[in-house]
Amino acid sequence: MIKLLLLVFSLFVIWKSNFLQDKNQQIKLYSLAIGEYINAFDKKEKIKFDTLFIGKHIDFPNIILPNKIQNTVIRVVTEKQADKIAKYRKSLTYLNIMENIATTESHFLIVAFYVTKSINHINYLPMHNCNIFFKCNTKLNENTLHELKFDYPYPNYKLRINH
Repeated sequence: MIKLLLLVFSLFVIWKSNFLQDKNQQIKLYSLAIGEYINAFDKKEKIKFDTLFIGKHIDFPNIILPNKIQNTVIRVVTEKQADKIAKYRKSLTYLNIMENIATTESHFLIVAFYVTKSINHINYLPMHNCNIFFKCNTKLNENTLHELKFDYPYPNYKLRINH
């Protein structure tokens, strides 16, 4: 019985260690992707964000991102929280981020929304997608940008973000 308990405990410790390592890797990759997005958007549009609101949707991992990335305040919020924030802000940039993290490469899809408000309604108008691909070197524990590209499949792509 003691051997069984020790085995279960050992497996739990190994699982917890891998789980924490995976969470730290996720935080690192999300931070890297958001940083690359901020830099690329600034270079492309000559606009600096003061704050980026990241959507906490059902597929967003349970991680805590840094408060600032590339001197931009980062706030992870639900859509309901973003609605409340939009009521008192002049403008709001809302990003939904999806990812596919694998051993040798990772892909992030960032969908940027321009948030408008009317008297009784908040509108999330998609502006563009940003696909970010990283090559992952597990031996060196490094992730390098392989490709970053914007695409504009939405009719609202000409809307400007005022920050």
